[in-house]
Amino acid sequence: MVEEEQQKIKQVTLKNEDLNLSPEYIRESYTTNFFRRTFALLQGWTGDRAKFLRCTVGGVLKTAPVATGLEEYKSATSTLADNDFHEIIRDDVTGYSRWDFLIETHDVIVSLRNPTNTDWSDEIALTTGWHSIDLVSNGVQIKNRVAASNAKYQIVGYR
Repeated sequence: MVEEEQQKIKQVTLKNEDLNLSPEYIRESYTTNFFRRTFALLQGWTGDRAKFLRCTVGGVLKTAPVATGLEEYKSATSTLADNDFHEIIRDDVTGYSRWDFLIETHDVIVSLRNPTNTDWSDEIALTTGWHSIDLVSNGVQIKNRVAASNAKYQIVGYR
């Protein structure tokens, strides 16, 4: 027979409004070398409280490739009239995690703003069509790739 060994684990319990526990807090728990059936709950921290992570009906747990899920967006649609960069969307506080570009008529050049300082990244040429860039950035600027071509575009920043 295998002798059971215990290991003490000190833990911090997150407060959660969705769960009614008795006792409310457990300050210490133990792990052993014996396997037992467990009931696991996943929690995420919203910044001020814990929330349960839930899965879809099919059992899939969806996650985002960035620190948060995409919850809001800002959109800008226009036509470029010259060959200068135009700052379209900018937010120095929060920034955006994903950028979608619909270039309808002529090729353009875009540059994304570095979230850690005031620099703009290198220029990216986008051809006519649909483009998506997953990059945390505080803003985007756009200009015609060919002078006086007057590109028509839509840019959406998600966060």
